[in-house]
Amino acid sequence: MARRKTTREKLYRDGQPKITTDRRTGQSMVVPTGTMVEETVRRIPAGRVVRIRDLRAAMAAQAGTQTACPLVTGIMLRLLAELMEEEQPENPAPWWRVVRDDGTLNHKLPGYPYRQTELLLNEGIEVQMGRKPKVVSGLADETEFPG
Repeated sequence: MARRKTTREKLYRDGQPKITTDRRTGQSMVVPTGTMVEETVRRIPAGRVVRIRDLRAAMAAQAGTQTACPLVTGIMLRLLAELMEEEQPENPAPWWRVVRDDGTLNHKLPGYPYRQTELLLNEGIEVQMGRKPKVVSGLADETEFPG
């Protein structure tokens, strides 16, 4: 039986971001790597929160394309969050600073909603708890990120 890949192996596969065309819109699109997602997440300043669409826009600008693949971006963000929680590095990539486009916390990230809420509160970001926890302060607008 084949050995299962670790989260680290899934996130940091070899290769460069792939440039392709979005079949639905015809726009040029980058399919980001785990490294590209991590580097972009690390640019989010403490005390600020970024919508995933702005994260994708930053990666697209970096790659010189019109958009970034939403599916792969979401998968890589989840893998990055899982890796940071598993390994607890001294300088973690701040995955908790990325929220869904409507400002709600992403239910696919580790410890939803408590872990992300705890990390955001530690940075002074207010979170409105409820059926869909939502960030109510610290949300960066399009002019602040990509930075």
